[in-house]
Amino acid sequence: MHVIFDGRVMAYQYTGLGRFTGELLFALLDMSRDDGIKYTVIIWENPATVEENFYYLKLRQYEKNDICRVLSVPCRPVSLGQHFCLARFINRLGGDLYFYPHFDLPFGIRIPSVIMIHDLFPLKVRGYITKNPRLKIAYFNLMLRAVVRKAKFVFALSETSRKDYLAVVGRRFSDKVGVSLAGPIVRNLPINSNFSPTFTVPDKFLLYVGDRRPHKNIKRIIDLFILLKDKASYSGKLLLVGSTKNHDFDVERYIGSRTDIQIAGQVDDATLALLYQRMDALVFLSKYEGLGLPVVEASLFRKKMIVSDGGALPEFAPPWAFVLPNDVELIHFAFPIKDYLDSPVLPDESYVNKFTWHSAAQRIRNRFIEIMDSNHA
Repeated sequence: MHVIFDGRVMAYQYTGLGRFTGELLFALLDMSRDDGIKYTVIIWENPATVEENFYYLKLRQYEKNDICRVLSVPCRPVSLGQHFCLARFINRLGGDLYFYPHFDLPFGIRIPSVIMIHDLFPLKVRGYITKNPRLKIAYFNLMLRAVVRKAKFVFALSETSRKDYLAVVGRRFSDKVGVSLAGPIVRNLPINSNFSPTFTVPDKFLLYVGDRRPHKNIKRIIDLFILLKDKASYSGKLLLVGSTKNHDFDVERYIGSRTDIQIAGQVDDATLALLYQRMDALVFLSKYEGLGLPVVEASLFRKKMIVSDGGALPEFAPPWAFVLPNDVELIHFAFPIKDYLDSPVLPDESYVNKFTWHSAAQRIRNRFIEIMDSNHA
């Protein structure tokens, strides 16, 4: 079987979508050594990112070992332009199956396709789209309905995403929409006790990992931290990791001259692993998530976390997490959260050891085989 894996979003290596796509791809490639599936991996032809992208560099090593073929195209991922430039290229490759790890399946693909629905942010979070929201939401709705008819199968990232997606396209497509993950998956973060980051890591700190888009509830995270400092005498700092691009909320202006809130920006995997190891707890209070990868990553370090009940977070948060509902006043939770931070964590090893990239890739690989078997029947 020849599978064309569209890995162009790996160009955005620090985003959740880029990280998810890269790790899933390498899990599938590792399995291909034994299952006989041949992969052609499509990447975005962008000189500004190729030499600095750790997924692209790793992919070239797989190509050198004859595990896959890598081809670059000038079509920007997740864009309107891809609908006009990608299909001719893909169709000429003569693959048996095309895997596209997002919702907006490019127009004109004649090869049997499998896609993924990660979340429904534009429909579930008011204000998520700030520019031309009506036009973009109409496009999002159109694509959701079109791809379920075009694709051979649609993987939802979680049970929450599957339920939300079927509410849009109709329950009649239930047999065509499945969940790719029985639970969370994580990257293989390097753990190196001798590693030294490029900035000073506080002795005690709460950690947020992610961007600043409206659904991330950054203001609520900062407000909770200030409340813990002022009302419950928490002695640590708040460290913000991720994109520094503001959307509906100006983080720097809100923080002002506070020295107990530190902005680290984007960090590499080695630094992220170190921060997970040293933090007091992760704080992740999104209004809605299709997964929430930092929550799952932090759980592998057996660390405490304060999470919201937004979207799929209760589905994936570990049993020892403190769940702070989005619709409650923070003032009532300052002391309960401080008590939680001061108490020993009791990790559930059955949760920690249950979920892997291999199991997620195996579920998707098995669906590839089922589709090809049905086509040949």
